[in-house]
Amino acid sequence: MNLLQYRKLNYISVKQASEELGVSRQHIYDIEKGKAFPSRKLSIKICQWSNGSVNQLELLFPDLASSITDYLVKVDNWEARGSRSKKRRMQSTGIM
Repeated sequence: MNLLQYRKLNYISVKQASEELGVSRQHIYDIEKGKAFPSRKLSIKICQWSNGSVNQLELLFPDLASSITDYLVKVDNWEARGSRSKKRRMQSTGIM
């Protein structure tokens, strides 16, 4: 989950987030839009602030994180389809 999604899901304003994290509102906007990246120190602070909902990978490498997430979803879907097909084959042959 990225910072914007976390804020919206938890009804946290940019002003409130910036005050709690000790940065400017503009910096929060820039991080959310991908115009700026947080420092490692700030990324750790955001992770702790969000109780781990926003992860460092998403903050520091948003493109990489989204491509990894897409890949994992595809693999999960592929495994789910494969499991059902295998189960059907086993049922049709009388193994199950």
